[in-house]
Amino acid sequence: MHIEKADYVIVGAGSAGCVLANRLSASGEHSVILIGAGGQDRHPLMKLPFAFMQLQFVKRLSWGYWSEPEPGLDGRKLWLPRGKCLGGTSSINGMVYSRGHPGDYDEWAALGATGWAWKDVLPYFRRSEGSWRGASEFHGADGPLTVTPVDVAGPIFDATMQTARNLGYKVVDDQHGAETGEGFAPPEVTVEKGRRASASSQFLHPVADRRNLTVATERLVTRVAIESGRAVGVVAADGKGGTRLIRAARAVFLSAGAYNSP
Repeated sequence: MHIEKADYVIVGAGSAGCVLANRLSASGEHSVILIGAGGQDRHPLMKLPFAFMQLQFVKRLSWGYWSEPEPGLDGRKLWLPRGKCLGGTSSINGMVYSRGHPGDYDEWAALGATGWAWKDVLPYFRRSEGSWRGASEFHGADGPLTVTPVDVAGPIFDATMQTARNLGYKVVDDQHGAETGEGFAPPEVTVEKGRRASASSQFLHPVADRRNLTVATERLVTRVAIESGRAVGVVAADGKGGTRLIRAARAVFLSAGAYNSP
C-alpha cells in the first residue's frame, strides 16, 4: 500500500473542509491534504444562481441519496441532494444563507460542547462573512463569504409578510441580527456579483497555490486508520483500483458532510 503523509489530513472537500484547508494551511508552517470523493467544481451551471435546480440533478455532482420511507408521509421517500465535488453541497444548493438558531448552539454548550455557545461562535460567523449590511455587532464586512440580499420587491412578498403579521408571527428585517429566532424575514444568499459564492470558490480556490496545501479529488476515503487507540490517518482509494494510507502527523479531520462524516 502506497503511503502519503501530511501534518493535517482533512476528509471531505465541502463546506467545512474548504474552510479548514484554508485556515490550517494559512501559516505555511504545516502541510495539509484535503481529500474529496468527488471531482472539480467546474460545471457551468454552478455559476448561475437560478440554475441550482437543474444542477442538483447532474448525477456526477451529487451522491444521489434518498431517505428511508417516512411513516408520517404515507411511506414516501424524500430526495436528499448532497454535493459530490469541491465545495460539496455549497456548490449545488439554493445558496440561502442561514446560521441556524442561537438556541441550538447554546444547547450544545449546555450539554458539554465547550466553546460552541452562541456567544462563542458569533465572532466566527462575523469573521467569515462579507455582508452587504456592513460591519456591526452581528455582521462582518470583510470576510470571504459574500452575503447579499434577494430582490423581493413585489406584491407576493409583501402579501406574505402581511399574512404573517396577521397570524401573529414576528416579521424582522434581519434574521441574523438582534432579533434572531423564529419569524419571517427577507432571505439572504451567498451570491457575489451575480455568481454562486460556494465554499470552494471563496475559501479554497484563492489559496489553492499554497505549497503546503494538496487537494486530492475523486478519492473516496474508506476508513480511519487507528493505531494504539489513536487516529493516525485514513485509507483512501488511489484512483487506480487500489488504496493508499494517508498518515496525519498531527490530526485527522472528518468533514465529509452531515451524512457521511458519521
